[in-house]
Amino acid sequence: MEMQRYFKNILVWIIPTILLLVSMAPIPLTVFYPFILKIIVSIAAIIITYLLFTEKPKYYLAWGIVFILIIFIFNPIVQINISMGVDIPLALITAIIFMANWFFVFRKQ
Repeated sequence: MEMQRYFKNILVWIIPTILLLVSMAPIPLTVFYPFILKIIVSIAAIIITYLLFTEKPKYYLAWGIVFILIIFIFNPIVQINISMGVDIPLALITAIIFMANWFFVFRKQ
């Protein structure tokens, strides 16, 4: 059970956070990196939203709404065009939200 929780933490919170932080680095990334980033962040946000609405009490509704917004922003199917000045702060804020959600809501589960 502990190993399953460990892998869930890595797959749902840590990998999207690392990918978001790497996207902020001033290094040349592949052409497919933004698309892969959107897919992984969207899937992780969908999983977190599902967990929030099924496993947590109703007062975590605000977290669910925040992750629904993240799903809409990072949606790989209907893409929102994000300008160059907004993409780095957006990635940082989203990474902070992922880690804060794990730390305050799911860490002791």
